[in-house]
Amino acid sequence: MPGQPRRDEWEFVYGKFPFLDNMLPKRCFPLQYVQHVVHNINDVLTIFQTFRGKVHFKGSLNEDFSGPPLCWFAPLPPLSKDRPELLCDSLDPTGSRYGCYRFTIPFNVILQRFPTCFILGTRKYNQEHSHTILLTDRAVKYITFIDEHQPSQLTDTPFIRRSQQSFLNVNMHASLEWFCFHDNRWTKWNQLEFAIATKELQFDPRQDNIRLDFVDHSTKICVPSSKKSTRYGNRWDKNTAMQYFLTELNRKHIELDTLRAFFIDAVWNELLAVKQSL
Repeated sequence: MPGQPRRDEWEFVYGKFPFLDNMLPKRCFPLQYVQHVVHNINDVLTIFQTFRGKVHFKGSLNEDFSGPPLCWFAPLPPLSKDRPELLCDSLDPTGSRYGCYRFTIPFNVILQRFPTCFILGTRKYNQEHSHTILLTDRAVKYITFIDEHQPSQLTDTPFIRRSQQSFLNVNMHASLEWFCFHDNRWTKWNQLEFAIATKELQFDPRQDNIRLDFVDHSTKICVPSSKKSTRYGNRWDKNTAMQYFLTELNRKHIELDTLRAFFIDAVWNELLAVKQSL
């Protein structure tokens, strides 16, 4: 069931994306990876609490959508020489308004487990339009909020299309593209997000290619953490986020080498350099 906007200036529309009717996409990007960004180091370490070498992303109840627990992800923009602020803040691959610890996951890994797609709709906030696609497993045949909604194809939404190469590729999920919408007249970001209906996601960091990166959160508009137990203030730049990450590992007696699989070589070398400076 849908939730109610908590402020008068907010507007929620469920089951469709009405705010895109008079807009044209600004750019198109390959949809290869999705990201899950967290605010505080405690969340990172919770995800790292492994069972038989797996990591856990826990779903949580959402006050905008009354229903099952949801895990949230967004498309990961590729590195680009274009100035991302000319398009949309959510397209900046070097920073995030949601935090400074960013996990990345191949989108096809998600779709293999949750291939069924539903359009949840748009939540219009002060500076952002959040357009949400729900992903479920194959057992879900329909969802109900106000009316009964049948599954859709990802490519039936205005955000996603098959690339030209995918028409020659048997594995469609390997060749998807997503559109960025932005209207400077409204000065609003149009953020595409995926809500996965599950209590918990488990991944093997090596087999599923799960990676952790550190991004700048010091100059972005902050989305405050809802957790009162946050250990540190977290409007950090990338280097500061690395410092607190290493400090907390040391406090909890966790060896950095045990987490090597989560980092590409460039990030790993940066971590080692920061560690030497502490």
